[in-house]
Amino acid sequence: MRKQLRFALKLLISAGLLAYVLSDIPLEQLGSILRYTNPWLFLASLVLAPCMIYLTATQTRVLTELQGLSLTTVQIFAVTFATAFYGLLLPGALVGGAIRWYKFSQQDKKPAEALAAIAFGRLLNTLVLAAVGLVCWALDAEARRSLMNGAILATVMVGFLGGYVLFFRRRFAEALVSLLERQSLIPGLLRAKLAKLLRAAGQFQSLSAPVVLRMSAVFAVYHVLGIFSFYLLARALALELTFNNIGWIRTYIVLIAALPISFLGLGVREGALILLLQAYGIPATAAVAYSFLILARTLFTALIGGAIELAQFLRPAKAAARP
Repeated sequence: MRKQLRFALKLLISAGLLAYVLSDIPLEQLGSILRYTNPWLFLASLVLAPCMIYLTATQTRVLTELQGLSLTTVQIFAVTFATAFYGLLLPGALVGGAIRWYKFSQQDKKPAEALAAIAFGRLLNTLVLAAVGLVCWALDAEARRSLMNGAILATVMVGFLGGYVLFFRRRFAEALVSLLERQSLIPGLLRAKLAKLLRAAGQFQSLSAPVVLRMSAVFAVYHVLGIFSFYLLARALALELTFNNIGWIRTYIVLIAALPISFLGLGVREGALILLLQAYGIPATAAVAYSFLILARTLFTALIGGAIELAQFLRPAKAAARP
């Protein structure tokens, strides 16, 4: 019942915010802008999505291998797409992470290790996202007029850097385990599971600096491709935005979309883009059209995930039907 209520609440928030945003938008003008979208640039943006996901899958493979998980890069690649698909039904980054964790832990029955790998990968990826966004903001003369935007990006980066330094160190993990063992109010089984998770997180201290730097560089390439994908969408609508403009704005959009407050970021993303793009003279109607193309890109990824899930569902049935 609680899950249904939360889902309904997100739908109501999205519908309300989207209705508010569209109330001042000429729908005929919005339709006209979308109608003249350059299809080739739009398709080129979609093609980049699988490439980006494969890049993250290669790095996640390094993390899962360290935790003793036998997942292949292809399996992680498929799980990432499937997570995007289930995100349509159960929106929110936390729910998507839970599904990803469930699928990772099924093969080797190592839930604590799978959760630690996912948490470390997401933290490092978000840290690099904030860093790339901050660099783009610093290179954008118009964006630098708002020091608040730069301060927020820097705060996010420092916050995730602090999380990296604290939570993925053996000494810190053992200190928390010792603290847990003295908490008699926490059930013993739960204490044991939490201790296992903390010790699994501490294993990432064994990653050498060159390995972490290489992973960070790959995540940086991932986000540069993401910026270029968003840039292609902007050009498909003939929006006069530069790579740096989109670079720091995309960071905000990705962070906002991760918040479990709306369905697929609807309403929140449109409102954010209207506010962020007005500094570049982009009218609200064009900003909403741009948001809808970003949504279409998300749906494209989710549909691939749905096709993968359907194929995996039908495979056992076909095998059982063979004589």
